[in-house]
Amino acid sequence: MSKKKGKDNEKNYDSIRQKFYKFLREQEIIIELCDFSNGCNDLNEPIEIEEKKNRNKNKKNTTKLQKVIIADRNCILDSQPDIERIWRIELEKEIKGLEGFKTEAKTTEIALLILKKRRTKEGTRKYTLYIILIELKTTLTIKESLESRSRKIKDKAGDLGSIANKFRCSMNRMYMLLTLNDHRNSNQGFQKDDIDIEFKGLIFYNTDSIDESKIEENSYDRQMYKILKQEDNLLRFQTLLYPEDKIAIEFIKNQDSKPKSMSIEFQEILEKLNIIKRKNEDESTHQD
Repeated sequence: MSKKKGKDNEKNYDSIRQKFYKFLREQEIIIELCDFSNGCNDLNEPIEIEEKKNRNKNKKNTTKLQKVIIADRNCILDSQPDIERIWRIELEKEIKGLEGFKTEAKTTEIALLILKKRRTKEGTRKYTLYIILIELKTTLTIKESLESRSRKIKDKAGDLGSIANKFRCSMNRMYMLLTLNDHRNSNQGFQKDDIDIEFKGLIFYNTDSIDESKIEENSYDRQMYKILKQEDNLLRFQTLLYPEDKIAIEFIKNQDSKPKSMSIEFQEILEKLNIIKRKNEDESTHQD
């Protein structure tokens, strides 16, 4: 007597998508930090980002940037009602026994996804999903300066070209994950063209030891150096889907007295990345 196929064994597009999304949540690869439309708890709890490969290896190293703490998400409730949902995606998380998911050293530490509502000139509701790729580096340098260093020091440094490649790989990974995440849930009332995507990048670092004279022209190093010096803000490259893709990047230097970690307000990040207006801009607009 043949057994009936149970729901757990169904294989169709919707069931596979739902099962895989559920798997990613259970493995805490995709974590919803807040859904403001349904109420949100733990807004006082900071978002902590650690450089995972150095969690255990460098506990005695007092100069390596190992953690960034993003505090005070309450600013959203107070002044940013258009932000509706926030996700965290662990891009570097390794799942034991699962091939194809290990991306350590090839992607940024994490991605923060922020879903923000806006109104068009016609009065219709639209959304922007901001994807913030976040990387931690102790020392910024370029590839040529690494060649003369010992491996011990090389592991502590981050050449700009390699960081640029991490952003490219992370964007490729995000394009795949976006087909699984819950942004297009019909229960939310989203329509076909309701959500635009914008990539943003953040690089937290302690110091830089870059010799500009050694930077090759038309290289990732040159692009990143211009961004570091605020001569540009866009990193351009080819991704899986677009031959001329881009991401807006901000470098943030650690100003804390303790080089192992740094703290920053959530609102400051949103302002630096132009996701929300700066306070003084709002005030001047109001006065006008």
